Amino acid sequence: MKKALEINPKFIDWLKEIVVPEDGCYETLAYLHQKGYRLVVATNGANQAIESKLRKINCRQFIDETFSADMTKECVTKPNPIFFEELLTYLDYHEKEKILLIGDSLHSEVQGGKNAGMDTCWYNKKQETAPKECTPTMEIHKLKELTQKL
Repeated sequence: MKKALEINPKFIDWLKEIVVPEDGCYETLAYLHQKGYRLVVATNGANQAIESKLRKINCRQFIDETFSADMTKECVTKPNPIFFEELLTYLDYHEKEKILLIGDSLHSEVQGGKNAGMDTCWYNKKQETAPKECTPTMEIHKLKELTQKL
């Protein structure tokens, strides 16, 4: 355990360095921000890492809030319903019917969001077929598609 605690800060620093923006990321976030959407990044990763990554790709100014598993009381991750409950509490926003959770993971984000009572958008870059029990509200293959759908 002692060794893990020593390594963890180095791992977090390493996570901050890995940044590969998706094609159309900047334009899509700028568009959604300009339209007045409240944009929140909710991640299973460390909050320090996501803040650093957003700054490195010059997109932090479009994001209203960030929330991560390390901010939950028991370090729970998506798709655990507690993650989404704590996210809504943190945001002080409980109108689930007005939330669209956008994510690339069918299990963590689409199913997790659906289980939490939210509409979901699957960012399906690989154009895979979703199983019937995990059908998103909306599906996109490129981020820029959001500018046409929202």
